[in-house]
Amino acid sequence: MNRLSRHSAISLLSFLFSAICFMTLSAEEFYLVEVRSGDTLHKLSEKYLEDPSRWPELHEYNNALIRDPDLILPEMTIRIPYRYLREDIEVARLKEFKNDVRIRESGEQSWSRASAGFGFKVNDGIRTASNSYAEIEFERGSSVRIDENSMVFLSEREKVVALRRGRIRCGVGVITDSALIEPPPGTRPDFLARVSDDRS
Repeated sequence: MNRLSRHSAISLLSFLFSAICFMTLSAEEFYLVEVRSGDTLHKLSEKYLEDPSRWPELHEYNNALIRDPDLILPEMTIRIPYRYLREDIEVARLKEFKNDVRIRESGEQSWSRASAGFGFKVNDGIRTASNSYAEIEFERGSSVRIDENSMVFLSEREKVVALRRGRIRCGVGVITDSALIEPPPGTRPDFLARVSDDRS
């Protein structure tokens, strides 16, 4: 192999490696946190990762936004990879409900009666019976209204729910067995989604 073709091969391999790294990073799913007055990367690492010494990991995923890790400003939005997030972080809250509404926490087998203000974590579920409804609200005001005879689980993706049965009015993305409805970034969606008896 001559010098020119060897240089071309190395350049091509370097380009492919960079592209793969970029695709992996861009496919990462993030939990978004709005910085409040007094927050530091140490405090956010303790709250969301359970270990303040892991602040460099937060900085790594936010280095385009945060030039100086000792200076983060209110109203900045920090990205935290879901795979780093501690399991007990609430991602949504039960805003209101009527009649027979049940909750299933992640890892549990049984459904329990809903209670006002219940905090949902990733993979928790909610279901409604006849003549019942519920509304859950995410941070920053996005919400999902769950109609009667419906079942929804909170997804591992940011502001996306998994609709397993029934109908919802949505202000977030929706995953079903046959579709992914993901609103464009920066929009405030409002649409109906329904799963038919054949799961379509």
